[in-house]
Amino acid sequence: MKKKFKIPAFMIAFVLSVTLFAGCVKPVQPGDPTPPPQPPGPVDPVTPEPPGDDDEPPEIEGLTLTFSDEFKGDALDLRNWDFMLGTGGGHNYWGNNEKQYYTEGDNVTVSGGTMKIAAKREDLVYQRIRTANSWDNDKTIWWAEDEDGEPLLDENGNPYQMEKMEFTSTRMRTAGRFYQKYGRFEAKIRLPAVQGMWPAFWMMPEQNVYGGWPRSGEIDIMEARGRVPEKAGHALHFGTGAGGGHRYFAYPNDYTLRQEKLDGDGNAVLGDDGKAVTENGTIEEYHVYRVDWYEDRFEWYIDDVLTYVIVGDSEAKADYAGVAALNPGLRINGEMWTTNNYASQPGRGERYAPFDQEFHMILNLAVGGHFDGNRMPPEDFAEAVMEVDYVRVYQFDEYLYLTEEAEDAENGDGDYHTLAPLSYVRKR
Repeated sequence: MKKKFKIPAFMIAFVLSVTLFAGCVKPVQPGDPTPPPQPPGPVDPVTPEPPGDDDEPPEIEGLTLTFSDEFKGDALDLRNWDFMLGTGGGHNYWGNNEKQYYTEGDNVTVSGGTMKIAAKREDLVYQRIRTANSWDNDKTIWWAEDEDGEPLLDENGNPYQMEKMEFTSTRMRTAGRFYQKYGRFEAKIRLPAVQGMWPAFWMMPEQNVYGGWPRSGEIDIMEARGRVPEKAGHALHFGTGAGGGHRYFAYPNDYTLRQEKLDGDGNAVLGDDGKAVTENGTIEEYHVYRVDWYEDRFEWYIDDVLTYVIVGDSEAKADYAGVAALNPGLRINGEMWTTNNYASQPGRGERYAPFDQEFHMILNLAVGGHFDGNRMPPEDFAEAVMEVDYVRVYQFDEYLYLTEEAEDAENGDGDYHTLAPLSYVRKR
């Protein structure tokens, strides 16, 4: 005997409703007019992409990542960076007649995956102890006075001075936190095209093994003049002579920036050869500024284009002949750097001194100064911003090896995570 099933009434009603609805929908036939578009429904808000590259550092064959700051979050990571303050102490406005006062974080922000350094016009008055002999007559000086109008004196009987600085900015470094000898150092940055701005991404020795500047060296990965937005430069500073006389190699007249030409839809324009067409760029767009520092040579790049090479001899210079033929903007310097440090100092006569020591990185946005002929911002200047998407450092694998101490650090027990015969990387 078959068992009868009773269909519930709610299922009958559901089937009927679906059947009736389907019968009301006319299938689209070939040749029928396209129905008018329906108004869109509510759309979830979309967070705009940060102006910079939000990707993690890529793995690069032959290189090991040793440092990375992607500037995520809403504050500067002080495990990576330290602030340099004021007007340079005894260096007379950082030795360059710069016109800004560097603050302790007041001029730096982190948001949207990038770090911003702002140079601002301000009416800042600060106090420091100085003698009656001013270092710089360009500055406006006030003597601090007590309630009776008498000069305030320090413990040595010298007056306190009050100095008015028109501009503030930030100068930050990895000293004491990260430093390395040799490797690839790069940052993705866009800069303000404003007269009087002097932005830089550069390196200084962690220890002045060969004496004070310039004998222990300086590596300028990028520096630019806001007044000349289509150019950026590189340089290597060192000292010669018993007195440490200043010498430097620099890209002649600065490198003219290039960038891909885009069509109206933002796509790269291709030439007949299928390659992207380039046009003159400016520092206002993002560019990746980089130096590859080897034991016997330096290679500078902008957006992965080799722009400047310093090598130690003519034979090494010949290695770049083919590259130079393909890149008219490339400059090659075949003269080796030197340093004539005092005989009592270690390393005298070393072939690669002073660039055989650990260096740390610096990012800053200066105002005025000698680099662009002491030009100042326009009278209506209020603020300019240097924006950094990331800073990354790699070490060449051929220069790396792990020691027992490094292996301990990988397990969290040691002080260092990598040590190399030609590299020294401090664990953060």
